[in-house]
Amino acid sequence: MRSLSQPLRSHLPDRRHRSRNRSGDRRCVIVRSALEIGVEVDNGVAVLAGTVDNLKAKLAAAQDASNTMGVWQVENNIDVEPETRPSDAEISQNIEASLRRDPYLEVGEIDVSVNDGIVTLNGLVDSYFEKWEAGDLAALSKGVVAVVNEIEVDYELLSYDTYFYQKKWV
Repeated sequence: MRSLSQPLRSHLPDRRHRSRNRSGDRRCVIVRSALEIGVEVDNGVAVLAGTVDNLKAKLAAAQDASNTMGVWQVENNIDVEPETRPSDAEISQNIEASLRRDPYLEVGEIDVSVNDGIVTLNGLVDSYFEKWEAGDLAALSKGVVAVVNEIEVDYELLSYDTYFYQKKWV
C-alpha cells in the first residue's frame, strides 16, 4: 500500500500552470480547492480523502485520479464543505439563474429543488448533453453538496425503416 499523507499538491504538478488558455486566463478555477486532497493507492484502488468547498472540485479530483495510469478504481471520500452555507432557497435561485443564462438549455424545462444542500433536478430535455449540462451547472453552485439528476431525455430516434422496408421504390 502506498500512502500519500501530504496534500495532493506536493505530489502532482500544479495544474494551474498547465491550464492557461492563449490569453493567459485560467480555464479551471476549481483546482485551487481540489489541491488539499489526500490520496492512498492500494493495488490500483485510489482512495481520496479531504475537504473541498464545492461539488465540482470533488468530481474533478475523482476524474483526475481515474485518469492516472495504474489506477483501476477510485473511492471518493472527499467531503464538500462550503466556506459559507447559503440557504436552500438561495441555492435554488442561483441554480435557476444559471440554467436561465445557459445558451444550451431552454427556460422552464428543468425544475430545481434543494434540501440541506442536496439538489434534485427534474424535467424533460431533448438530449443527454442538456441533462449533463444542467447537472454540471448545479454542481458548480455554491453550497451544493450533492446533485440528484432525475432529468429525463425525450428525443426521437431517426427511423430508417421506411427507407429499407418500402415495398415499392420511387
